[in-house]
Amino acid sequence: MAFSPNGQRIVSGSGDKTVKIWDASEQTE
Repeated sequence: MAFSPNGQRIVSGSGDKTVKIWDASEQTE
């Protein structure tokens, strides 16, 4: 998991090699 420099997005990866980008301010994917 990593945060964007401005803290507005979170990037997460999983064991099935998928990457998701989450919008932290809106709590959406």
